[in-house]
Amino acid sequence: MNKKQQTQLITQLKANHQPARRPPMLLTVSKLESVGNSLMRVYLSGDPLLGFPIDSHAYHIKVFLPLPHQTQPDLPYLEKGKVMWPSKQNKPITRTYTVKKFDPTTLTLQVEFALHDHPGPACDWVKQCQIGDKLGVAGPGGPYPILAPADWHILAGDITAIPAIIALIENMPPNQHADVFLEVKHKQDIQKLNVSECINVTWLVKKNNQPSLLIEQTINAIKPEFAESVSAFIGGEHSQVVAIRDTLKQKYNLNKSLLYAVPYWANGQNEEQYHQARHVVMDEEY
Repeated sequence: MNKKQQTQLITQLKANHQPARRPPMLLTVSKLESVGNSLMRVYLSGDPLLGFPIDSHAYHIKVFLPLPHQTQPDLPYLEKGKVMWPSKQNKPITRTYTVKKFDPTTLTLQVEFALHDHPGPACDWVKQCQIGDKLGVAGPGGPYPILAPADWHILAGDITAIPAIIALIENMPPNQHADVFLEVKHKQDIQKLNVSECINVTWLVKKNNQPSLLIEQTINAIKPEFAESVSAFIGGEHSQVVAIRDTLKQKYNLNKSLLYAVPYWANGQNEEQYHQARHVVMDEEY
C-alpha cells in the first residue's frame, strides 16, 4: 500500500475502535511460568475479566501492587467517570505492563514480568509471588493501532519490550512481512516462536561487558523492494529507543502514527526518577 492508503486505513481503524472504560479489577494468580532466565509469566484469573477485549495482545495495562503490609492492593475506583484513589497510606504502587495473551474461555490474562538483578517493587513482588496471590489490573489501553498497518514492519527491543513484540508478531497475518530484533542477556532467553516465514527474527545476546548491537542491527535492516509503506515498534532502554526512533523516522519519513517508540526504563534511574523523562519522549510530536 502507498502512504495515502496507509493513512486512510489507520484513520478507519481508529474510528472503528472505541474501547469502553473498565474499572480496575482484582485478579488472582492462577499459574506461574518461567520464560528463560529473565521473564516470569504470570497467569491472572477472575470473573472481573468477563468482557475483556479478546484482541488486546500487546496493549498496555496498569498493574496495582500491594504494599508491604497488605495481602492485596486497595484499588482505585471510578465514580462518575472520575478515578478515585485510596488514602495516601494505602495507595497502591502502580506500574505499566502489556498484555501477552488473554483467554476468554478461562478468563485468564497472561502478563510477563522482567526479572532484574536490582530491586524494584514489581520485580520483588513477582520473585516472591505464589498461586493465590492478588494483583490489581486496569485497562487495556494505549494507542490504536499499536503497530500501524504497512507492507513491512520493523520491531526491536530488549527484555522489557519482548513480551509486547512477541505478542504482536505471533498475531500477525501469515503474509505480513517484518524484521524483528530482540536483545537478551542469556542464551536461555531465546524463545521458540510461532510466527510465519515472512517474519525474520534476529536474537542478539548481549553480555554485560559487550556493547549492544540493537541500534546498529535495527537501523540497518534492509527494506524489501516491494514495500511501499513502513511502520515500526521500538521498546526498551531510553537511549537506545530514542536513537533508533530518530534514525527510522528520518530514514523512512515516519510520523508518530507509524512509529511507536516506548522507553520502558533508563540506565541509572528507577521508575520514579525516570517517570517524567519517559513522558517527554512519549509526548513528543513528529
